[in-house]
Amino acid sequence: MHTETLSAVFTGDGGYPKEREDASKIFVVDRVYEVERGWMGQSHSTIKIKGIDGQWNSVLFDVNLNHPCIESTYMGTPKYGRRYPLATYRELDEI
Repeated sequence: MHTETLSAVFTGDGGYPKEREDASKIFVVDRVYEVERGWMGQSHSTIKIKGIDGQWNSVLFDVNLNHPCIESTYMGTPKYGRRYPLATYRELDEI
């Protein structure tokens, strides 16, 4: 379990118009929020802000997605006849 907290600054930029509209009703531009956890896929990533319902498109925030609380859900290119998460690819390559 990670102990270091991750902060995200709401920029209100990026994402789809409806995402920006919904987020701007809840978040304040340039305010810092604490990230509870996040998910990063191949072309989309979302974060859960502590104390706020729902998951939010990470492009609406200035946030470091290379943090222990961000889970990679991206399933990379098929290799070895199966699909594996990227971390598993690295482990297989080391065998």
